[in-house]
Amino acid sequence: MAFIYNNSQSQTLKGKVYFDVGGSKRKTAIGQTVYLVPNTTKNASIINSNAKWEAGCNESSLKSSQNYKVTTTDKEGNYYFNNIPPGAYLIKVCRYYGGYYKFKISTVFKGTLSLPDLEADPPIK
Repeated sequence: MAFIYNNSQSQTLKGKVYFDVGGSKRKTAIGQTVYLVPNTTKNASIINSNAKWEAGCNESSLKSSQNYKVTTTDKEGNYYFNNIPPGAYLIKVCRYYGGYYKFKISTVFKGTLSLPDLEADPPIK
């Protein structure tokens, strides 16, 4: 996993959400709901049920997790989560066949960690 580091004082996760419109073309996903859920023992069943491509998004399940955060993408498709401590996490995009991403942060960091771009709809075949 490649994370980008800068010298700002906050701890920020940054990602981007897009729609696949065929070939190598992408469309910015504006105003999409994105959840960050800690992958803890208490959240294990929630993580497992949401770590898949699925029609729709079980927001009531995600909101029942402990210490979750939620945000929406901006006009450029970016989303941000601030003050994120070390740990394992699930990022879940709630749209169509919403994408997901599981990752770990091993140490306390300062600055911004950039996550991979996430697709918000099923791949075009």
